[in-house]
Amino acid sequence: MTIHYTTGIPLEGARILAGHHPDKGLYFWERDCLEPPLELQRLIFPELDYSRAKNEQLGDDKMDTATITFLQLLEWFRIVILQDAIFL
Repeated sequence: MTIHYTTGIPLEGARILAGHHPDKGLYFWERDCLEPPLELQRLIFPELDYSRAKNEQLGDDKMDTATITFLQLLEWFRIVILQDAIFL
């Protein structure tokens, strides 16, 4: 993997060109400083809670791991979208 994905580009220069501070890492957003309220999170992807409940009703033997993981991703996106909306 390192042969195909390591391009030899100096990371510090790439960070500076992307507008980030060179010492804080490749992608640094101060988004974790505030957790949006749950009521506001539920306004994004409003059917997510319903989909999660329907999936849990299936039982452990029929629950799909990909569906569970995708719903968890959408829950994380709720938070990220609200945190990034301030910057956008």
